[in-house]
Amino acid sequence: MLSYVCPVCRSKASLELVICQAVDDAQARHMIEYLVKTYQPTLGAATLRYLRLHTPAKQRLSWARVRRILGQLVEAMRSRKINRAGRDWPVGVEDWQAAFEAVFAAQEAGTLVLPLKDNAYLYAILVRRVDKSEAIAEAKAEMERRTGPRGAHVQGAATSIGQALDEALRPDAAPGAEASAGAQPPAAPAGEPPRYTSLAVRRMQEERLRNLQRRERMLQRTQGEAQGGDAGSNGPDGPGEPGKGETAP
Repeated sequence: MLSYVCPVCRSKASLELVICQAVDDAQARHMIEYLVKTYQPTLGAATLRYLRLHTPAKQRLSWARVRRILGQLVEAMRSRKINRAGRDWPVGVEDWQAAFEAVFAAQEAGTLVLPLKDNAYLYAILVRRVDKSEAIAEAKAEMERRTGPRGAHVQGAATSIGQALDEALRPDAAPGAEASAGAQPPAAPAGEPPRYTSLAVRRMQEERLRNLQRRERMLQRTQGEAQGGDAGSNGPDGPGEPGKGETAP
């Protein structure tokens, strides 16, 4: 049972009794009991403090106005949403706490026009808070959609960039077989799904193939020049034999 201690005489009484004695209107009393029992200490005290900001100077707050203000707040807290600008905005306990603190900060700074006429100021703070959170979430989702997963995909499974590079640049294949013009990658074994690589990996594979072809052409040209040089130095008669028309020493 919630209890209340009088700040003057320090006498203790149940909070239900205090509310019953302090609030003459039954509907307003039920709403205050709901707020205090459900949201104390998170929102109960803050809501009652916020309610006092609607009290006109040198007057008391009418029970009709209390019912209207608290009725909107209780319904919004129960449904965890507020309706503003033609749509529903999801609000939780943390959003209510931050909004109440912003209202009280404006009161202490002297920028809040009192008494408040309705909940419009509080709801505007809630909308800005939720809208900012939604904008951050949407920006994060859009960034993830544009960048995509950080990795290459092979057979539907993500692999690291390092693994993809190692696979693309491994030198285990025979140069002659892959370096031939128009060479195609080996077909996948029967029953095995084809391997799909990213554009970057395919470009690295093509560059590797061109390098192998260039190296093979250079090797063939070097071998041809070496064979031509050997033939010219030995002569048609073979090494160590005098040519025709020459006399042996």
